Order: sequence, then C-alpha cells, then structure tokens
Amino acid sequence: MAKSAIQKITLNQAENIAFDKLFLSQKNVRRIKNGVSIDDLAADIARRGLIQSLNVRPELKDGEETGRYEVPAGGRRFSALQFLVKRKEMAKSAPTPCIVNRSGQTSMEDDSLAENIHRENLHPLDQFRAFKTLSEQGLDVEEIAARYFVSPKADEPITDHPTDETTPEGEGAELPAYLAGDTDPSTDGETAADGKDTDHLQAAE
Repeated sequence: MAKSAIQKITLNQAENIAFDKLFLSQKNVRRIKNGVSIDDLAADIARRGLIQSLNVRPELKDGEETGRYEVPAGGRRFSALQFLVKRKEMAKSAPTPCIVNRSGQTSMEDDSLAENIHRENLHPLDQFRAFKTLSEQGLDVEEIAARYFVSPKADEPITDHPTDETTPEGEGAELPAYLAGDTDPSTDGETAADGKDTDHLQAAE
C-alpha cells in the first residue's frame, strides 16, 4: 500500500510595514496588565531593537486589503513602539518587522491566546548562568539588575522604596556572589530530581 504524501506547511511571511499602517486589534485576549510595564519594555526596545516581530493581519474592506494591518498578537510590543513614537524616539513611519497572516485558518483571538500560552519561562538556573555571562562581558551588577527588573539580592524583586520589611537581614543569596563566580547554582547545594536546586531557587517561589 503506497504511503500518502505528507502535506508540507507554508509559513506566514515576514514583511517590514510602516508603523503608522498598523493598529492594535481589539481581539487581543490580554486585558489585565501583568509583568514588565510598557515604558520599561519601550526602554528595552530602544536599547536593543525589536527582537520579536509583531503578528498582523491585513485589514479588509469588501474583500480587498486596505493597506492597513491589525495587530492581534504582540500588543504589548506595539504599545511600546507607540510609546517611543510619542516620545519622538522612533519615526511614526519606521519600517516594523511583522509576520503577516493571510491564511485565515485561525481566528485572531486564537493567535493571541497561542502567543501568550505557548511560551516557557526561563529556568532560574539558566537565568543565574546568563547573569554571570553578562557580568563576564563587562556589565556590572546594578546594570544587570536594572535591565532585567531584579534586585541585586536574587530572591526579591526591585521595589521603588525598599525597606527592612522587604529586604530582611540575612535572607536570600546576593546576586553578586553568583556573578563573581564564587558559587555555581547548578552544583552548590542539593538538587532535586526535577532539576530544582533548593538552595538557589528562592527567586522562583
């Protein structure tokens, strides 16, 4: 019996689209603010550029494309770019990397949900190793903490007004110890069968 040919998928193509031709979709499923603020995300984009494209769909009128594009996935990145335009740090017509979905096989709500659900947080051990690498590349502890919204103490977030109540004396490991190479969170301490190092993963709790 002959095997049927496996149908190959076709990926949506990338295009550079003028930012002023894009608009935020009301079908984005994210409604509640959570995580890094828009102005912090804008500052990161200004520093390193856009490292993940927007997911867009052409606006249609009577079945024809109007030249404008709706953004159902990547809304926070869009808002951050909009913030940069308002501050005149980016031209409103700047070419913006976009993945253009013309297939219509999934809904915009489906795409938005998939982008937010199908992601995996970085394991804390990998985070510590990455911080150490950045330190070896010349970034100091304060700059790393500021860029990635963590405290120089690895077990607590940065707060606007740290107090004795938020930074108890003697609690948690200081980030500089890892960055200086004094300890390796993958080898120091007891490691559980699921890969969690119980001595160094306080930041994940």
